[in-house]
Amino acid sequence: NPEATAATSSSLSLSSSSKMVNLLDLAASAIASTVAASRPIRELSDNKTIRQKEDGSAVTNADFAAQGNIVRTLRQVPGNFRIVGEESQEEMERHMKPETNEEYEERQQVFQLAQQELRYRYSGNYDSNDDPVPMPLSKEGQVYHQQRLAEAGAEAATSASSSVEAEGGEDTSAAETPEYVVNASRVSVFVDPLDGTKAYAKGEYDTVTTLVAIILDNQPYFGVITKPFGYKAQTSILDTGCVSIYGGNLLRGVFVAGGKVCSAKSASSSSSSGENVDDGDQESWLPRAVISQSRSEGIVLDFVNHLASVGVVHSEPIYVSGAGEKSLRLIVGTEDETLWFFPKAGTSRWDVAASDAILRAFGGRVTDKYGEDLDYSYYPDRAEQGGDAMENTDGIIASNSATLHAECIRLFKEGNWHER
Repeated sequence: NPEATAATSSSLSLSSSSKMVNLLDLAASAIASTVAASRPIRELSDNKTIRQKEDGSAVTNADFAAQGNIVRTLRQVPGNFRIVGEESQEEMERHMKPETNEEYEERQQVFQLAQQELRYRYSGNYDSNDDPVPMPLSKEGQVYHQQRLAEAGAEAATSASSSVEAEGGEDTSAAETPEYVVNASRVSVFVDPLDGTKAYAKGEYDTVTTLVAIILDNQPYFGVITKPFGYKAQTSILDTGCVSIYGGNLLRGVFVAGGKVCSAKSASSSSSSGENVDDGDQESWLPRAVISQSRSEGIVLDFVNHLASVGVVHSEPIYVSGAGEKSLRLIVGTEDETLWFFPKAGTSRWDVAASDAILRAFGGRVTDKYGEDLDYSYYPDRAEQGGDAMENTDGIIASNSATLHAECIRLFKEGNWHER
């Protein structure tokens, strides 16, 4: 059994004893793990049990089962990397069920196709969205790439799915080791198996997401956000019904699994764009803030209204539940969603790590209310601090526009809003 240390509301485990880890393979397993997690999330949706954790947050049997599937998938990649999950390891293992042959085969298939797709993305040789090559994780792409591999022969097939592993004590020079193969001690994986548990418990599935992030040197490097029940107008992974958005500085971009390249959105304020519009139409050009209906009272709505009064955002915010869904709105939303403002405690690192990785590749920012990057370090002393160790006590300010983010932080500080 892997060495494990559990903190309140979180678990940390070390994978295999290998000193090196292939980040492309780990990212492929992260995608496959969220698809594996979607099975219990969907299957238990009509038979869920709900209770409160010590911190007052809701949790279901699906949370534990989903995290178990994620950890099981991540552990198939060699490397002594850390896994930091929202749910306790004891509860996770109690709710894990043995895999059926069908589940194992699906997990392996998604992992292998994700390996192909990520190597293709990493190479930078993919076409534009105007004339895209079908990606391996789509139905059409699966057939297309299987044919290509067959035509290229066994050598190409082996190369496409190869995994580099350096065992402890083996000397690997920089010239021989790809840059995506790193010392596993530099790597953590943050897991939120079911974001939007309250909505899920109510039978509202539109805002439910699963989030997995790879942290390299305490910086978000790759993230995947998966919608277990699908997502409007986006390509699903094979026949699973899942939609995944992934990316980060590992791939130098953001993508829909099996689908298109996601183009970075920018704040569409008329003042920043330099375009002349009539006063009556000016507000329609302003970017939108996304906030929670249940948590909007007080400083959240007051400051968003202040931003609107000075022409930074639209006067009507968009109310969205769930950290993962808010982040997706900043990435693939169609209503000029540009800012997620929540300057107080109530989220944790695993809620935002995947989003942080993806938005960085967009040129966006995720920080606390003071404009400081989040601390993703994890070590035993911190675990002993209890449930607050991974909490974002100084809130979350996220945007797909670094310019708008900086303006938001400036106005927040100048108005001494942090004292309210």
